[in-house]
Amino acid sequence: MDVVTLVTEGVKEQLHEWSLSDDANLRGHAKDCNATLVLWRKQARPLAYMDNAYSNLVRAINNDPATLGQGLPASYHGQKSLSWFAEQCLDAVVSHGTRTLPPFWKTGHSFAVFKMGIKEAERILGARVDDSANRTALINFITKAASLAKICNVP
Repeated sequence: MDVVTLVTEGVKEQLHEWSLSDDANLRGHAKDCNATLVLWRKQARPLAYMDNAYSNLVRAINNDPATLGQGLPASYHGQKSLSWFAEQCLDAVVSHGTRTLPPFWKTGHSFAVFKMGIKEAERILGARVDDSANRTALINFITKAASLAKICNVP
């Protein structure tokens, strides 16, 4: 299941409840959220900041119209780099066996795909990725791939 489907399924029920509300403001907010969800679903790169993808995502999932201008809440990790994200992905896959840990979602398939990718990288490298030179090369590869795909955040 991709991130667009996960977000859509995550907000669909709430938007339906709001649209049936007696509160005209809440119905209006539901209509706005739904419209921006439709726009966001059409984005070529839904997790990027370009082409209003980020603002459409925030408007679609924000459940309090009073805080709409504040955007998504800040991470408790603070601002981190793509290489930090790559390290987190690698650590989650290499260090913890089959248990799904952040930044992967338990309900998604990215953990299994990433795990297969690591095994393939080890095959190509002819060595385990926990070797420091291989680890650095793999982190650089993941960082570059995330940058080229314009993945700036994971909702």
